[in-house]
This record gives sequence, C-alpha cells and structure tokens, in this order.
Amino acid sequence: MAVYVATVPSPAPPPVVFAYIADFRSVATWDPSVKSASLITDGDPVRLGARFHVNAGGIPLDYEITELVPNEKVVLYAKHFSMVSLDTITFVPRTDGGTDMTYHATVTLRGPFKVITPLLNKAFNGVGDRAKAGLEKALAALPVAA
Repeated sequence: MAVYVATVPSPAPPPVVFAYIADFRSVATWDPSVKSASLITDGDPVRLGARFHVNAGGIPLDYEITELVPNEKVVLYAKHFSMVSLDTITFVPRTDGGTDMTYHATVTLRGPFKVITPLLNKAFNGVGDRAKAGLEKALAALPVAA
C-alpha cells in the first residue's frame, strides 16, 4: 500500500473549501495527473453515493462518496482491476476563519500488480507532491466569504 498525507491551508471557511473539494470534478483543476473528471450520477454531486469518473494518468477510475459529514469530512473510494484507491479528506476550521484541509490518500495494488508495491511508494509521493502544489494554489484562490 502507498500512502500520501498532506495538509493544505486555505483562507476560505470550511463550507467553501468543502463544497469545492467534495464535488470531486474539481480534481481535474488541481491534480496535474488527472486528465478529466465528470459526475456520473444524477443529482447533487456533494451527497453520499455520488459517483465521479476520473481519468488519472490514463487509468479510468470511478470514485464514489462513501462517507460524508458536511463541512468536516468526505471519503471517496475507487476500485480498478489493478488497484483500490481510498481518499479521506478532512476540513478543520482555523481561528482566523480559514480552513486546514488534510488529504489522506492510499493506493493498494491488487493481484499480480502487488509485486511492484515498493516502486509505487516513490512514484505516489511524486504524484502527491504535484497534486498538493495544485491544491495549494486552488485553495488559496477560493472566495473568503461563505
């Protein structure tokens, strides 16, 4: 299993940061490894069971919101024949009105792909660092008023 954890501050309050991140179509705007992201279920994209199709580095992944605590936490799960991805994102209000968002991502390789797990860790850190840089820019640009 590869794990990447990063905390990214934003001057925006938790409801603004949460709404932006929990609508997982936003991943295409801040993660340079993601070529596209779209909503594949009807209705509100920020709800339990909402599903998103994400093309990440040429790998098609269908993420589902499996846990949702408004303005506090969103968990997204994707399963592919080669791996399972679990992203847990938490939002903590700061005393200055902003938000500290923590992104905890894990990728577990499946089947014959498990043998390359040691190589995955280094690659995953590089992908994570680039995504974090994109998140820092995106979250800094969010509106401060809720």
